[in-house]
Amino acid sequence: MARQNGLLALEKIANEQKDPFFKQAIILIMDANDPEKVRSILNNDIECMSARHDDVASMYDKAAAVAPAFGMVGTLVGLVKMLKNMSTAGTDSIGPAMGTALITTLYGSILANIVFTPIASNLRARDEEEILCSLIIVEGVMSIQSGENPKFLREKLLTFTAQKQREGGMSGGKGKKQRSAVSEGSDR
Repeated sequence: MARQNGLLALEKIANEQKDPFFKQAIILIMDANDPEKVRSILNNDIECMSARHDDVASMYDKAAAVAPAFGMVGTLVGLVKMLKNMSTAGTDSIGPAMGTALITTLYGSILANIVFTPIASNLRARDEEEILCSLIIVEGVMSIQSGENPKFLREKLLTFTAQKQREGGMSGGKGKKQRSAVSEGSDR
């Protein structure tokens, strides 16, 4: 469309985009901005987005690091309470009190290894996926601005994916979905 009708013909497509980054990229090239300035703006946007994502993932990493320590603090508080009550309640209270004291260590370990660490890992994986998608958008939009052949552009954008994904060999049809998403972007 851009090769046939010029970059201003992309206005309708830009307004239809739900992804604000993609919309911004299209608008930047429609306004006939210098390609290096457009690339710089978009790369800066990607870096800032990644930094925000890293801040959130780091918060979960810190929580995973301190959760076992809080569990140990709970254990120590429980043990002090147990020892304090031992003189008045006798030895019958040792088992239940010790169980209550040690359960806080278990909670700390569970929070660290089953909740916080997987969340941080998941956030980082999603950040990598979003960065890849954004880089594909940048390359695609810059190629559209320079007037590259759509078939060449499609092949260029497919190089961002693994060979198995290019061939549609990913399990569950995910590769086909990504290929069609890249193909849709190259048609524009």
